[in-house]
Amino acid sequence: MSDNDAAAVARLLLELSQRLLLAGESPYKARAYARAAESLLTLTIPLEDVIAQDRLREIPGVGAALAEVIRALHQNGTTPRLEAMRAEVPASVLEMLSVPGLAPEKVLQIYRQLGIATLEELEQACQQDRLTTRKGLGASLQVKVLQASSSCAAPKVSASSTMPTSCFGPLWPTSAFLILSWGAS
Repeated sequence: MSDNDAAAVARLLLELSQRLLLAGESPYKARAYARAAESLLTLTIPLEDVIAQDRLREIPGVGAALAEVIRALHQNGTTPRLEAMRAEVPASVLEMLSVPGLAPEKVLQIYRQLGIATLEELEQACQQDRLTTRKGLGASLQVKVLQASSSCAAPKVSASSTMPTSCFGPLWPTSAFLILSWGAS
């Protein structure tokens, strides 16, 4: 598939990274996917050539298992595991990971317990004081969300970036180890 170049596969790896975090997988595994995405963005030759030459494991952070994931993503645009995770949690839930201080397990709790699947729904729930009554969520989390949402009036748009953003920031994991330079591809 022509649209599954290094940048496209990197975006899919980042999505997998986020979904692994939401699924409660090891943060180290999620970090490995994000690092592999970052490494793909630094390739100086086409990903297709790297795969054809069987050189994926030469990319920093790419082991045997991750090389197979990259091959599948490049060839098919998805993997069975990614599709299973997509069926479990809508993409809009991933946007909530961009809220500072909102951990993956809290995002999943908000989605499963309250049925909140978007940033807009989350903001509305906070304005309606719906988080304070839920065990494990509470008033302090609600205040964080409201403070973050009040600091911006509209989604950010960056002409120099292909990475999606919201008023909370990048729509990919916000941990320091996952911040990527999207200008290189």
